[in-house]
Amino acid sequence: MYSVNAGLDAAKRKGVTVASTKDGRLQLSLSFAATLSWGKVAFVCSVMLVCLGYLAAPLFGVESMRRRVVQLEQRMSQKLSWVLRNKDKLKADLGHVGGAPALHADGRQHLLTPPGAMSKLAEAISPNTALADFDDHYLCGDRDVSEAEVTRKTIALAAISWMAPKSLRNSMESWRMNGLLDIADEKMIFLNSPTAEDRSIASEFGFDVYTTDERAGNVMAGPSLAYLAGNSTADYLLLLEKDFVLSAPRDVMMREMYTGVQHLARGVDAYRLRGKSDYPAEGMPNCCEKRDPPTCPYHSNWRSAGYFGDHMNWLLILCDPDIMEHSNGRLAQCTKEPNAPTSYCFTSGETNWSNNPILFPRTWFNDKIRDIALMDFERNNMFEFNTMMSWLSWKPPARICMSEQGIFTHNEIDQ
Repeated sequence: MYSVNAGLDAAKRKGVTVASTKDGRLQLSLSFAATLSWGKVAFVCSVMLVCLGYLAAPLFGVESMRRRVVQLEQRMSQKLSWVLRNKDKLKADLGHVGGAPALHADGRQHLLTPPGAMSKLAEAISPNTALADFDDHYLCGDRDVSEAEVTRKTIALAAISWMAPKSLRNSMESWRMNGLLDIADEKMIFLNSPTAEDRSIASEFGFDVYTTDERAGNVMAGPSLAYLAGNSTADYLLLLEKDFVLSAPRDVMMREMYTGVQHLARGVDAYRLRGKSDYPAEGMPNCCEKRDPPTCPYHSNWRSAGYFGDHMNWLLILCDPDIMEHSNGRLAQCTKEPNAPTSYCFTSGETNWSNNPILFPRTWFNDKIRDIALMDFERNNMFEFNTMMSWLSWKPPARICMSEQGIFTHNEIDQ
């Protein structure tokens, strides 16, 4: 039989003080050390921390909201400053509201931006449309241009494809995902030997389609580009063969494109947009690799220009860390980070024409390159070779520039 005294003894051993009152009732006194283990202490502390965190969370939320408001205020201030700086231009643009060109008689959209309005690139990059600081070297252009003029320079995407629907779709997906299609004032593509799949892809991404019945529908890159340039209404064309993906994010792409537009507006003839982002790769070998024979032809010592065998290979720009020192005055660094993407300029006597992504004025192409592009339908690479052989004799030579970093990379899937 369990006795009260025995229970009292057991309770005392557990640290519980038990006493009896005069009226016979038991009085219990619980010891903290006796009743709470370390696990219980940890649990209580955890609960307290959770409660404190719950109470403090709104304070952190308020601070986060305050920072967000400050950021929005700064962006609004930048936008307002840009609007005030461009108020005359914006007033003119308001006259074009609702006046976007309808489909033409041929069923194509042609220029997507109303004549005289701000380009889609300028709209997308605003309020950061201030012009970059350029080196005063003649290779960097010699025209005085205003911000208002540059923001109205329209761009056509001039794409070319031949029997490569997988590469075409992959490239167009990258153009759409990274914002290139959003800043295009005109989207056009020449489909050589077109299939129903090719046409479907072009239509899906909003491109005006051009084809031909000549030579079984395949006239190679040169004539294809000539057809596109002849039908475009934009100021500048960006040549994009079907296997070049846009590898830069939207903000980088817009900044690089706007820098290229400024080069052309200043009088430069062409601006290349494949650079270190795709180096070394197919079509862009490592010219600084020491090999016998040299990796690249015309790997000269940068002597004074004057004949074909001494022309500089522009690919040296991508691998020589002391390129400006070694170029002997034949190269100009026109813009540089952080003011603007780093760019280099040289003459057509130093380089070949390339079907890699390149931005150029439509009128310049029609005046200087179109006839060369239509010379030979037989081989695709003859266009590049014929152009190089022609412009080596130009006086004055063309001014060719390039983005050091570049935004396009080569990715052929089908072939």
